[in-house]
Amino acid sequence: KKQRPSWARCFKQNAKKFSRKKIKTKPRIAIICIFIILMIACMINAFATTQTTQNTIKKTIPLCTYRQTGKFNYIVHLKNNTVYGTTILLPGQGTIFRKLLDFINISYEYTFTNDCQATINGFYNLVAQLDTALWQKEYSLIPRTSFDNNNFIISYPLNISYYEKILKNINDETGVTAAKPYLNITCEIKTTIQTSQGTRSETLSNLISIPLSGSVVEIKGDLLQVKDDAIVKIVEVPITEEEKNQARNNSLYLAGLFFIPIIPILLLTKNDNMKLSPAEKQLKKINKKYGEWIVETNELPISKTIHAVPVETLDDLIKISEEIGKPIMHSSPKREDPHIFYVFDENIQYKYTLLNMMT
Repeated sequence: KKQRPSWARCFKQNAKKFSRKKIKTKPRIAIICIFIILMIACMINAFATTQTTQNTIKKTIPLCTYRQTGKFNYIVHLKNNTVYGTTILLPGQGTIFRKLLDFINISYEYTFTNDCQATINGFYNLVAQLDTALWQKEYSLIPRTSFDNNNFIISYPLNISYYEKILKNINDETGVTAAKPYLNITCEIKTTIQTSQGTRSETLSNLISIPLSGSVVEIKGDLLQVKDDAIVKIVEVPITEEEKNQARNNSLYLAGLFFIPIIPILLLTKNDNMKLSPAEKQLKKINKKYGEWIVETNELPISKTIHAVPVETLDDLIKISEEIGKPIMHSSPKREDPHIFYVFDENIQYKYTLLNMMT
């Protein structure tokens, strides 16, 4: 016999040591198929880009970009107190204790910025809403007011105790204390933007929420709201051969990226095709049906004083277990060993054996 080269012997020895990781068949095939489909799609796109006779593409060109910014701010006015040594708190300066609160001066600043010639006009309104789990009531703080400039500030002194009295009166009137009472303040801005490229209508809305329960006042919600948009135009521009080649190369590059993971998946993994024996299939059905009655154990008790009484079916064993009020024990064997279910009644062992014969 010819001696194998040393490299061949080395390869054979290493191949024996190497074992591919088992993965369930369906997920493994699904992953491979996904990468193959993506790779094929990129290749088709590359071919279509090369063969296309289209000489123009549609592009979106921004003619005017703009930003709307709405910001709530507030100053808390306190009653005379020894906690802070001041009657004014700015946001973040301290806890707002309800008993120390006099009123809150809320303000709202609106700013419109743009990169083209534009005139704007519109209107705003400020609304308060008493909101509970059972009912809602709305109050106009600042009615609909028009504006025609890019920046303005509005302010309003908010008396929380006024709305707390309304809440108490409604609760007394209905005889039901409504849960989750909140005072919601909303500023809504409706703006019309006029440019040489067209006219656009926009809406910006901020909401802050103040719970009317508890000993501490918290102000939550959208203190800052920013909205960007643009007036655009769709135009057709010519495609150069260089751009076509670049698009084709990009598609081929993506196809290569999707192909790369397929190789290690095929080489480093394999389908987990292990089949369950008939007994193991039966065991799965048993656990599904009788799992609440069965206690798993690693060892089967053996004693000369125990008298074993075999039963024909597991249903018979279930009946015995219910009759004498004892649990069903199940020994967890190796794959080739039989599964034994048993019930002890003093020195009697009722048992059912499920043979684990491989197919």
